[in-house]
Amino acid sequence: MLAAEQLEQNEFAAALRDLLLVHGPELLSESELLEIFRTEEKRVADAAVLAELIVPQLVRALSTAPLSLSPARPGAAASSARDTSIPFSRTAAAGTSPMIADLLDAMLASERPASRP
Repeated sequence: MLAAEQLEQNEFAAALRDLLLVHGPELLSESELLEIFRTEEKRVADAAVLAELIVPQLVRALSTAPLSLSPARPGAAASSARDTSIPFSRTAAAGTSPMIADLLDAMLASERPASRP
């Protein structure tokens, strides 16, 4: 929150001052500005509450869901002869995030056509 307050006091204040200097004070009245602030403060508060509610649910869902790099497509499992779920790097420790290179390798491997005998 400190960064937001500093942004409001410094950069926003300067931008608002410049805007009013260029377009005149009739562009935005004090009451209109206060109403904008009230509306945005409510949106921020609502977003914070929503994040507090959703984050624990996402953590639970992601910690129990199997990880697959292929996009979900209806009927794809039945129509595809190859396995589209690619495991992450075998060198990555359990419970750690895969490295970007591992993700790219898995994506490229899933796009390669099946090898022909």
